[in-house]
Amino acid sequence: MLFTLLTLLAALGIFQNPPSLPSGIFGPFALTIFVILDLEYPRLGLIRVEAADQVLVDLRAAMT
Repeated sequence: MLFTLLTLLAALGIFQNPPSLPSGIFGPFALTIFVILDLEYPRLGLIRVEAADQVLVDLRAAMT
């Protein structure tokens, strides 16, 4: 749902480009969307959380 909303807002910004918004806002906006999606799916993106996974694996092994 968040991805759909952000895509819609980005499309409106590209096609209508209101004069009150500077054109340089789309780069940071795209970077923000990328980071949000990358953190949402940590095993598929560039930002990895393998150290946290190892802690959970060790904890599970200690419980059995």
